[in-house]
Amino acid sequence: MFQHSGRTAEADVEYDLVPSSDLEHITDFRGPQLSFEFAIPAFAEDALAKHITTAGVPWEQPRYDDPVADISEPNHRGALADRYDSISEPEPINTILASVTEAITADGAPENEGLTTNDLSVETVALLESDPGAVPTFRGIAIVRDVPEGEHRLTVNGAGVEPHSETLTVGPRDGGPTIAGVEGEIPLVARENATKLEVDPAGSDTDITDVAVEDDFAGRLYDAPIDGPDAVYVHRGGAYTTEVRDADGEIGAVRVNPSGDGRVRLEAPQTGKASLAKYLADVADETAAAVAAVGDGDDGEVGDESPMTGPGNAVRGLATALEAVGEAARRAAERAAEGKRGRADENLDAVRDQLERVQSQLIEASEGLPDDLERAIGHRLEQVNRRSEQALAATKL
Repeated sequence: MFQHSGRTAEADVEYDLVPSSDLEHITDFRGPQLSFEFAIPAFAEDALAKHITTAGVPWEQPRYDDPVADISEPNHRGALADRYDSISEPEPINTILASVTEAITADGAPENEGLTTNDLSVETVALLESDPGAVPTFRGIAIVRDVPEGEHRLTVNGAGVEPHSETLTVGPRDGGPTIAGVEGEIPLVARENATKLEVDPAGSDTDITDVAVEDDFAGRLYDAPIDGPDAVYVHRGGAYTTEVRDADGEIGAVRVNPSGDGRVRLEAPQTGKASLAKYLADVADETAAAVAAVGDGDDGEVGDESPMTGPGNAVRGLATALEAVGEAARRAAERAAEGKRGRADENLDAVRDQLERVQSQLIEASEGLPDDLERAIGHRLEQVNRRSEQALAATKL
């Protein structure tokens, strides 16, 4: 038992208290330093190096003269502040939060045309460019504390996956935590499945401020500010809508279907009616081609139907309706590019009417379509209906 020497009870070891000023001539501590007692990957130990180094000598630290300064844990300091007038309330601590997941192909999607997200099998590290110390995730949750107010570049990386980077703004200090990613989720992509989607706004005729990436099945996977050329890693098995926004709040969209191992590069993306109308035409044409392939009997499901009755006829009717959407959307894009707002809006109204017909035709053709294609068309209809409304509301041509 350890006991102060001033006490009367017996003890195995007695100690005395002396002024710490007797030790202030010591300038450094040497010998073994704190380290991990278990094996960890070298890259992780390097990333966490700041946590396994000596704390230095205490008399050179602010807490030596002001011990209260060392009470930094908010709940602990708050409890002591309630008890002692000399201890101030804790200052709000800016925190960045995110759940790190993995983007994988969705079972219910056509091949290479849809994703979902799932738990990542490895832990990752989160790093702010403004702070040299990386923070490991715990059960997939990244928590970066005590972040200064202002703009920061957050990067999340791990073994076997491509990194995710985004710019975010932290503060004000009395606000809640800053949520990174899309609604707090950052989906990473396994290196063997990844391709880089590059966006270069240099030639755009407007000030592009934000980029978002949505998959037909998984929804929005990335949404962050942009200042000059930037890139995001995406899964090659996805079918994407890349949205851009400008300083005036105008929106543009580009259809992206990665193929092979090459990068996808979007140069000079635009916002406004013409951009959105062209996107509508691209999605309609892509979907019409997929439906037409079924209607032609390429998969053997509807080839025996009468040309005028049954699921086969409904499938061909769906393809025709989608082609009409594509044609009307192309005309809208052309009229917008020519500066003819009224004519462009007339064509966009026609697109909206044709989309209602597509919805009805999809119900009729459901028996003749593969389940995965039917689901994909349903997701795309949600997307193009939203984009058609944005195109009609756009101020910029």
